[in-house]
This record gives sequence, C-alpha cells and structure tokens, in this order.
Amino acid sequence: MSSHIETAFKKKALLVKEEKDKEQKLQSLIGFSRELITIVDTQGTIIFQSPSSKLILGYRPDELVGKSILDFLFEDKEAFELLLNGLKHLKTSRTIELNFKHKDGRKRYFEANVNNLLHDPSISGIVINALDISEHKSTEAEFHKLHEIIMKTAESEGLNNSFYTLLKNVCEYMGFIYAEAWQLNPDNTSTRSLTCWYSSQSDRFESLYEKFKSKHFSDEQGLVGKVISRLEPVIIDDVNTTTELLRKDIVLEYGLRSAIAIPIISNNKILTVLVFFSDKIGSINNRQLNFLSILAAQAGILIQRIKSQEKLRESEENLKSIIDNLQDSFFRTDPNGMITFLNKNFFDLYGYKPQELIGIRDRKSVV
Repeated sequence: MSSHIETAFKKKALLVKEEKDKEQKLQSLIGFSRELITIVDTQGTIIFQSPSSKLILGYRPDELVGKSILDFLFEDKEAFELLLNGLKHLKTSRTIELNFKHKDGRKRYFEANVNNLLHDPSISGIVINALDISEHKSTEAEFHKLHEIIMKTAESEGLNNSFYTLLKNVCEYMGFIYAEAWQLNPDNTSTRSLTCWYSSQSDRFESLYEKFKSKHFSDEQGLVGKVISRLEPVIIDDVNTTTELLRKDIVLEYGLRSAIAIPIISNNKILTVLVFFSDKIGSINNRQLNFLSILAAQAGILIQRIKSQEKLRESEENLKSIIDNLQDSFFRTDPNGMITFLNKNFFDLYGYKPQELIGIRDRKSVV
C-alpha cells in the first residue's frame, strides 16, 4: 500500500516539475520576445504582463500588473474601452493600432491583436498581443515629410526662393533655429558666398546673416570648406570645442551650440551647401542625418533642374532682346503654323497689337 502511495506521489511530483519546467520555458521564450503580451480583465485591469515589457516599454511587469491599461494609452483610450465592451460578449478577436506610453514619456506605436479568452479557464481574460511598429511609423512619416518638402520647394519661384523654402521647412520639421545656404561662385569655383538664410526668430539672427552675406571664403576654409572637400555631411556636436567653424566666436554669441552641414550634389558636383544650427549641444542624431542626406539627394536633382530652367529663361530673354532690336520684322511659328512670337519692329511697322496676332494660324492675313 505504501509503495503505491509513494509511486503516486512521485508521479505527481514529476508532473508538477514538468509543468514548472514548461512554465519557466514559456516565460523564458516570452521574455525574449519582441512582442508585448498583456492580459486584461473586462474592466481593462492588467492581470498578466510579459517580461518583454521591460525591453519594449521600460516597465517591469510588476509595475503594470494591477493597473488599468488605459493609464498607459494616449489618444486611443475611448476606442479601446468600446472595444473591450464589445468583446465581452463575443468569442472573437480584433486587430487594431494602439499608442502606448514608454516609461520615458515617448509614444510607441503598436499593431495589436485583441482576443477574447474570457471563456478559457486557464486565461480568463482578454489577451493583447502587440507588436511594436514605431520604427515603421517613423519611416512612413519621414517619407511623407520628404515628399512634402520637395513638392513645396519645387513650387517656389526661382532659385533663391527654392533654397528659402527648403531651409524653412527643414527647420520647422527638425527644430533647427537658424539655417544658411552657401553657393560656389560661378565665376570662380575656389570661393563661396552666403546666398540665403532662414530662422523663425528672424529679428534675432538677421544681424548674423548681415555679417557674412558679402564675405567670401576659399574651399579649404571652415565647416563648409570641409563639406566641399569631402563631398559628404559634417556634424559639429559642440560649437564651443570645434576647430572647424571659422565663425565660432560669433556663432556662440548668438546662442548656437551644434550644427550640421549637408552638400547638395548633382553629377558629382556641389551645387550648394546647407548649414543648420541648433541651440542644443549634440542635438543631431543618425536618424536626422539620414533624413537630411536623402532630402539633399532629392533636392540635388530639383535644384539642378531649377538652375537649368533659369539659364534657359535667361538665354531666351537675351535672344528676345536681340531680336526686338533688329531693324527687320521677325515672327516665329510652332510646327502647326501658329504664331508664337513677333518682334517689336513687326508691331511698329504693321500697327498690330500682340493679342491680335499671337496664337493665330493664318499667316496670309499677316504677311
């Protein structure tokens, strides 16, 4: 009899050990998971939290269990309450997006599968399997912002307005307080000059621009010179300790503490160098650098096109001026025979007004 009892106890102990081993293995797997697993009751109180919460949200599980999940959500609170109420009576699941608060205050984006397992006695709760999609969201937002900035720049009239629009939008999006555009002088590629600037605090920084707008620097000098020689971005984490900024003392007077200079390149040739300043030390991170590098690549194509259009426009204006000063009458037609241009002498000689002839096809009535 005693042997049977002993055997039964051993079997039970073995089963308990097996269950504990399974539980420990499951906890270990959950702990290393990139997925956030949360179980809540019908009121939204957290009754289980996977160890991955420490890695993903900065909270230990014991800091979350017993508290309402609504306390850790941003603007999704009302929608989530409605979802819980709807799931109480349905054996079903829903996939939604949630915004959780990280312990450091940041907003983290999750794609969450919410599954009603209230009927399962081993769970007795609503299970939320949430995958962090914050990086995807950030990349998506940056892509849209890149497109928006390039489109606004393309809609600007002329090269200087394009640079101004580019500087303005980057400053507003990334929090820089002062920005400049430096161009190589077309008559002498060994010098460069400040051609455009932007700041949301224009009264504060206009005098800084005035100090340097008429100055010229060689390609070997300073921050912009380093960008020109390397054909790549240069970051200054702390203006106070750098030796690469010629205007260091003056820039510090204006409260500028860090900077990044980005070349805009087309066909391996620098078109301009954009310089952005912050009032915080070490404020430029790799994500910002990557964003600005992609933006500069897109802007290079756009700026080259704008420059080509301006050269073509200037060439056409010069040609028109020459033709207008000819003693002979002159007109031009398109391939369909429509009159597109007549010089000044033509109107003076025949007495027509431009609107009477431009756009007509009947040249016999004119000549």
